[in-house]
Amino acid sequence: MSIQTSDIQLKVNDKTANAYLALPENGGPGVLVLHAWWGLKPFFKQVCDQLAKQGFTALAPDLYQNRIATTIDEAKALMEQRDSELMGDIVKAAKDHLVSLRAGKPIGVM
Repeated sequence: MSIQTSDIQLKVNDKTANAYLALPENGGPGVLVLHAWWGLKPFFKQVCDQLAKQGFTALAPDLYQNRIATTIDEAKALMEQRDSELMGDIVKAAKDHLVSLRAGKPIGVM
Protein backbone atom coordinates (compact mmCIF):
# COMPACT_ATOMS: atom_id res chain seq x y z
CA MET A 1 0.00 0.00 0.00
CA SER A 2 1.40 3.41 -0.89
CA ILE A 3 1.35 6.18 1.67
CA GLN A 4 1.77 9.92 1.63
CA THR A 5 3.82 11.62 4.36
CA SER A 6 4.32 15.26 5.21
CA ASP A 7 5.50 17.59 7.91
CA ILE A 8 2.63 19.91 8.76
CA GLN A 9 2.07 22.88 11.02
CA LEU A 10 -0.77 23.03 13.51
CA LYS A 11 -2.32 26.25 14.78
CA VAL A 12 -1.94 26.34 18.55
CA ASN A 13 -3.48 29.49 20.01
CA ASP A 14 -1.34 32.27 18.51
CA LYS A 15 1.58 29.94 17.72
CA THR A 16 2.31 27.01 15.43
CA ALA A 17 3.55 23.52 16.22
CA ASN A 18 5.05 20.95 13.90
CA ALA A 19 3.62 17.50 13.37
CA TYR A 20 4.24 14.50 11.13
CA LEU A 21 1.36 13.09 9.10
CA ALA A 22 1.24 9.71 7.33
CA LEU A 23 -1.78 8.92 5.17
CA PRO A 24 -2.75 5.69 3.42
CA GLU A 25 -3.89 6.13 -0.17
CA ASN A 26 -7.57 5.61 0.66
CA GLY A 27 -7.68 7.27 4.08
CA GLY A 28 -8.34 5.21 7.15
CA PRO A 29 -9.09 5.29 10.87
CA GLY A 30 -7.16 7.99 12.71
CA VAL A 31 -4.41 7.39 15.26
CA LEU A 32 -2.75 10.16 17.27
CA VAL A 33 0.84 9.08 18.01
CA LEU A 34 2.35 10.77 21.09
CA HIS A 35 6.12 10.56 21.39
CA ALA A 36 8.14 9.60 24.46
CA TRP A 37 10.33 11.94 26.52
CA TRP A 38 13.05 11.87 23.82
CA GLY A 39 11.01 14.04 21.46
CA LEU A 40 9.72 13.43 17.95
CA LYS A 41 12.59 11.20 16.88
CA PRO A 42 12.62 9.38 13.52
CA PHE A 43 11.35 6.25 15.31
CA PHE A 44 7.95 7.87 15.90
CA LYS A 45 7.73 8.96 12.26
CA GLN A 46 8.46 5.34 11.32
CA VAL A 47 5.63 4.24 13.62
CA CYS A 48 3.32 6.61 11.74
CA ASP A 49 4.54 5.21 8.40
CA GLN A 50 3.91 1.64 9.55
CA LEU A 51 0.42 2.53 10.77
CA ALA A 52 -0.33 4.20 7.42
CA LYS A 53 0.87 1.09 5.58
CA GLN A 54 -1.69 -0.83 7.63
CA GLY A 55 -4.46 1.58 6.58
CA PHE A 56 -4.46 4.13 9.42
CA THR A 57 -4.17 7.91 9.18
CA ALA A 58 -1.40 8.65 11.70
CA LEU A 59 -0.45 12.04 13.15
CA ALA A 60 2.45 12.66 15.55
CA PRO A 61 2.63 16.16 17.04
CA ASP A 62 6.00 17.55 18.12
CA LEU A 63 5.45 18.31 21.80
CA TYR A 64 8.97 19.70 22.33
CA GLN A 65 9.05 22.20 19.44
CA ASN A 66 11.93 20.63 17.47
CA ARG A 67 14.01 19.65 20.50
CA ILE A 68 15.24 16.05 20.61
CA ALA A 69 17.18 14.36 23.39
CA THR A 70 20.03 11.99 22.63
CA THR A 71 20.90 11.04 26.22
CA ILE A 72 18.89 10.23 29.33
CA ASP A 73 20.12 13.46 30.95
CA GLU A 74 18.91 15.48 27.95
CA ALA A 75 15.55 13.70 28.07
CA LYS A 76 15.24 14.49 31.79
CA ALA A 77 16.08 18.13 31.06
CA LEU A 78 13.40 18.30 28.37
CA MET A 79 10.86 16.91 30.81
CA GLU A 80 11.87 19.44 33.46
CA GLN A 81 11.69 22.34 30.97
CA ARG A 82 8.38 21.34 29.42
CA ASP A 83 5.47 23.72 29.23
CA SER A 84 2.62 21.40 30.22
CA GLU A 85 -0.08 23.85 29.18
CA LEU A 86 1.44 24.32 25.72
CA MET A 87 1.92 20.57 25.34
CA GLY A 88 -1.75 20.03 26.18
CA ASP A 89 -2.74 22.67 23.64
CA ILE A 90 -0.57 20.96 20.99
CA VAL A 91 -2.19 17.59 21.67
CA LYS A 92 -5.65 19.18 21.43
CA ALA A 93 -4.77 20.92 18.15
CA ALA A 94 -3.39 17.64 16.76
CA LYS A 95 -6.51 15.77 17.85
CA ASP A 96 -8.74 18.41 16.26
CA HIS A 97 -6.75 18.27 13.00
CA LEU A 98 -6.91 14.48 12.89
CA VAL A 99 -10.65 14.49 13.61
CA SER A 100 -11.13 17.04 10.78
CA LEU A 101 -9.32 14.68 8.40
CA ARG A 102 -11.53 11.83 9.56
CA ALA A 103 -14.80 13.79 9.10
CA GLY A 104 -15.57 13.66 12.82
CA LYS A 105 -15.10 9.89 13.16
CA PRO A 106 -13.51 8.58 16.37
CA ILE A 107 -9.73 8.31 16.58
CA GLY A 108 -7.31 6.30 18.69
CA VAL A 109 -4.32 7.48 20.70
CA MET A 110 -1.02 5.74 21.32
